[in-house]
Amino acid sequence: MSGADEIFFRYSYDDQRGKPSAPNLSMDEIDTLFGPKAYAANQLPAPDWVRQHKIPGEVTSAVSIHQTGGDSSNRELRVEGRSGGRIGYWHKPVDPDASWSFEATDAGLTADLLDNRPGDHSDETLAAPSGIDYGYADPAQWTLDTTDFDYAASPAPLRLCAGGACVDLRLHLVDGLRLLRAADGLTGAPREYLAAIEVPQSVLDELPGQPPALAAAIQTLTGTARFREFKATATLGVLTLQLPGGPIVLRRTR
Repeated sequence: MSGADEIFFRYSYDDQRGKPSAPNLSMDEIDTLFGPKAYAANQLPAPDWVRQHKIPGEVTSAVSIHQTGGDSSNRELRVEGRSGGRIGYWHKPVDPDASWSFEATDAGLTADLLDNRPGDHSDETLAAPSGIDYGYADPAQWTLDTTDFDYAASPAPLRLCAGGACVDLRLHLVDGLRLLRAADGLTGAPREYLAAIEVPQSVLDELPGQPPALAAAIQTLTGTARFREFKATATLGVLTLQLPGGPIVLRRTR
């Protein structure tokens, strides 16, 4: 869903609403029988994470998603755990408004119990900020920066400044389909991404009132579209955006 598998699926940042869903055929078969882009592509950016209700009991890290119907909303979340001294799993539909129920199996736990103490822990994170910042200064006097770049988190924030004004853009990053699993984190070897720069609609709406230098810098990055797709690479030292007009290399500043 995130956009990594371009071999078997088609993706698009263009609005796919109103287009029919594709039949259960390969992409090549669909294009041959019905013509390219006759059916809806997978919509990008992929849906964001959805916060679920806190599970009212003991849980482990064993989590699964089960298909219960043909629609993407027909999924059930299951989390191994314990309730009233009995072992089983907590389950609920993916609908965030649905409540958790417990199904006892009395089987042995397959993972250690986690800290699921009562209270609101929504401000807690799985990892500290990366501390990796990249920056670029163009000869035409505009700058592009991103802070706390995380190799596995998308979108990354992009701060574009020119003509005494700044706007916030988004850099969407998706790991390309790999034959071998890449090492976690950033190294000296380039990590390859399928990427896109997004100009938020609020920025586009305010563009006529921005300095001409800023408008020109946005056009360099995205042309006239809200999204521009390209490839990117990241190492511990540089973040390279392979734009159609030539690469932009952001060097590490922190």
